Amino acid sequence: MKFLQYITCLLITFCSIQWAQAQAHRLTPPTNCKFAKEQSTGNYPCPACSEKDNDEKAFKQDLADKREYERLKIGALAIDRSNGFYYGFAYDFSTREEAEAKAVRECEKKGGNCSVVLVFSGEACAAYRTIDGSVGTAYGWGVASTREEADQIAYRECARRSNGAVPGNYVWTCNSKSPQAARTLYEAGDALPVVSKKNKMSSIKSATLTADGMYYTVVGNNRVIQIFEIPSLNLVFDEDIHTLDQSNAQYKYVYAAALSPDYQYLYTIEGGKIVKRNFKTKQIVGSLNLQFSEPKIDISSNGKLIAVSNGSERTPNYIIDADRMELHKSINNTSYNGMGNVTISPNNQYVAFGARMGYLQINSLQTGALIQKVKIGGNVQGGKFSSDGSKITLSIFDEDDRDNYIADHTRVIDVKTGSVLKKYGKLASFGYNSAFIENDTKVLEVDYSDTFKVLDYQTGNILQTMKVGNFWFLHVPKSGKSFVSAGAGGIEVYVKDASGRYVQKRYVKTD
Repeated sequence: MKFLQYITCLLITFCSIQWAQAQAHRLTPPTNCKFAKEQSTGNYPCPACSEKDNDEKAFKQDLADKREYERLKIGALAIDRSNGFYYGFAYDFSTREEAEAKAVRECEKKGGNCSVVLVFSGEACAAYRTIDGSVGTAYGWGVASTREEADQIAYRECARRSNGAVPGNYVWTCNSKSPQAARTLYEAGDALPVVSKKNKMSSIKSATLTADGMYYTVVGNNRVIQIFEIPSLNLVFDEDIHTLDQSNAQYKYVYAAALSPDYQYLYTIEGGKIVKRNFKTKQIVGSLNLQFSEPKIDISSNGKLIAVSNGSERTPNYIIDADRMELHKSINNTSYNGMGNVTISPNNQYVAFGARMGYLQINSLQTGALIQKVKIGGNVQGGKFSSDGSKITLSIFDEDDRDNYIADHTRVIDVKTGSVLKKYGKLASFGYNSAFIENDTKVLEVDYSDTFKVLDYQTGNILQTMKVGNFWFLHVPKSGKSFVSAGAGGIEVYVKDASGRYVQKRYVKTD
């Protein structure tokens, strides 16, 4: 009798649990249990909630799949343009920055000095073709809605660059399915043709590097604009401003210049205006009259905005709309003798201006709003943003009562807080410039003693010291594994060798 009572209690408890589960999920209560309120000959599954649980899981999965399908997907291709066999793909990323970084990493894993040549979005495929290494290093890429169409484009482009040699090497990638159509967000231009030298190179007073790290534009004290391919230092542009524009030639003087990221336009600051020229035809397609005083120039990586610093507190700094050639923002200038090289962050969020009165000024590139104004305590000569735009290096020097320069320290500043994150050892002489390198794990600095140093970002330990010519401009290509500098001594390109040390690869000396 006790055994029967025990079994009865177990059955009542089991059905009560099923009843509670069913009520919680608004299901019909189980009716196939012996002690249910209503008997049924049906076979209702137990536990009652299992079927509903599966339905909910399926619904959540369907919702996640729908969101993934509708999400904008971005891919990228990075290659070593001096050796097309090194490449890296990225696909299905949510942001362009993530896709580009992944493509560069994949390319660098293969050993290349890599830059992004293609960015695409939507339901797109990208293909990449190269010729056999015994023939040369020509390459081609293409984007389309299908792999086959993308490959046809890549094949044609590679064959065009290789003078008809068959591009037999083929790789590809595709974003996953998406309601957005295939779209090319960025495509690097063809390598520019080499030209014969016709002008002397004088001491350089302005230097800019294209976003892909391929071309270095310099302006000399002799009014000559020259553009060099990196890292070969082949000359692709060599014009005296007098012969470039013969109207009122005796009054012509060029202060600074920059080549657009797509190599379509050349921007020059000449006297009281900034001029936009078609790079191939050299024809003027736009200009803007402004007041300038010892200006420096930088251009955003998307080519939309130009930043100009001026060397007088009476002359504002400018942000210029490059497409319309209109003044986008005028920024009050608290400086005297502006930053040695005005710099825009790689993510196009910020622009930094320095001051000889000891201030660093950071503004929003898009709105011109002041983000930070930091009292440094020395004169801000130059510096560069980190790859994510969160930090900036600064080269500092002081002056005594007799205007003699005094050595100071390279610093790293937090962009959002203005706080000093790092202050490295005292320089041998006053600082010219500094920059992050190797994914922001190291810092480069150059000073008036004509010495380059490579520092560990965290510890400040000196990893390498190099004696160089008189160079004060410093630029690091996006790959972060080489750097180029310019100044009174000419132009130098340094690359990392197999031992991990930087060595001079090319050098063009001033005449």
